[in-house]
Amino acid sequence: MANIKSKMKRLITIFFLGIFSFSFSQEIELKNLKVEILKTNDVSSTFGGANPFRSTSMFTKKAKEGMTFIMVKLKLKNEGKESLNVNFNKFQITDNDNIKYEFSFIYGIGFPSTKTIKLKPGKKVKKFIYFEFPKEKELNELVIGKVKYNLK
Repeated sequence: MANIKSKMKRLITIFFLGIFSFSFSQEIELKNLKVEILKTNDVSSTFGGANPFRSTSMFTKKAKEGMTFIMVKLKLKNEGKESLNVNFNKFQITDNDNIKYEFSFIYGIGFPSTKTIKLKPGKKVKKFIYFEFPKEKELNELVIGKVKYNLK
């Protein structure tokens, strides 16, 4: 029984160390990411809708009561010498009270896109990312890890 407990403790320790090292490596990687904010826009509390080319509706998202979707158009460039894995789940926006709001989704060419991209050295990409945000609040900043970008 003691042997099983010892193995379980070791397994749990390895699991948490793996999670910690992945999070830490994401922070380091983003040092080589140049971020340019091209545009922000309130796109309403319902995103998507009916697709005229299909009998079913396409991707549709509805914000919670009192919330709206904020679109942030970004240009990302890898200024490093190795490929970057950019995880949009690490992106947040803040309001005028510095309350943080998590990334909701990314959208591209008619379908919800993956929440991570691999950016090769020297490459640039434009992305539209969306956040669920209170209607009565003012945008303040985009936060990526410890780096903040003004949205005003």
